[in-house]
Amino acid sequence: MLTEEQQDVVASVRSGLNVVCISKPGTGKTTTALECARGAGRTLLLTYNRQLKEESRARGERSGLGEHVVVHSHHAAAAATL
Repeated sequence: MLTEEQQDVVASVRSGLNVVCISKPGTGKTTTALECARGAGRTLLLTYNRQLKEESRARGERSGLGEHVVVHSHHAAAAATL
């Protein structure tokens, strides 16, 4: 279940707006990002580090979004462009 604030973020993203979420660990950013990805086609989710990448990837797969969400750390994404 999403909070009202998370629902506002999802609605904004689905309406075509770019959104930046800045908040403390454990506040629901990954949950919100995965919900934004639901029904959006292929989505790139960038994380801060490898541990978060692996956790986010697993959560995406458990949510049935595995094929639609590509998850990388910022570092891995940058290295892939070189």
